[in-house]
Amino acid sequence: PSVRQAAFRLAKSLFSKAVKPYRIMPYSPFEALEPPAFDPEESCILTPAEVARVLRDGNPPDWLQGMIRVAAGCGLRKGEIVALKWENIDLVGRSIHVCIQYDEVSKVERLPKGGKARTVPMPPMVAGWLWDWHRAHGAPKTGLVWPTTSGRHKGQRNVTRAYHLALEKAGLEKSRFHNLRKTCASALMSAGSDPRIRSAILGHATPDVTESVYTQAVFSALVEASDRAEKQFE
Repeated sequence: PSVRQAAFRLAKSLFSKAVKPYRIMPYSPFEALEPPAFDPEESCILTPAEVARVLRDGNPPDWLQGMIRVAAGCGLRKGEIVALKWENIDLVGRSIHVCIQYDEVSKVERLPKGGKARTVPMPPMVAGWLWDWHRAHGAPKTGLVWPTTSGRHKGQRNVTRAYHLALEKAGLEKSRFHNLRKTCASALMSAGSDPRIRSAILGHATPDVTESVYTQAVFSALVEASDRAEKQFE
């Protein structure tokens, strides 16, 4: 179930209790409301193997390959990736200082969600790719890693369209770009990382937020573990 559907059920339950048995309210406004529609894109979470398939068979443009790697490997949000600058990347130390995101509505850079910066490690598949990208393209005046030809931030809708096209070419179901963060969470869980570490990498206020939002990623990790176990019987 999506986060919106879970939130709707929780709110409906609380209002129902306010009517019965506590009798705080005469009726619940949720009785006249329909639950949010199920969004298959929201529930479709790619496994690490499927991410590799997108990169291999989806033929994404070079800049999108990098964005996919950073999202799935480091757990950055789309706005954080679009705003990523070379000055905030430590290629030698293999880390990214996530201190800004790009707000496409107001067209300004601001602090990441939650108002706090964080530093996340880069796995080799991300660091190595960024090394090659930097050698090939250098750093533009704006400092952006993936600027447009005019030096501005990439449009997030353009990122989404290009990502969906790559998924289609790779023969995979349509999924939100944001779900790559859940792929990252799933990989971290499979690796046995501490909940506090996962929370710090993903930029959540508490580990509870990470665990509640990415419950489905936990299931994805379980499915992968089950598949690996089955191969032992082959």
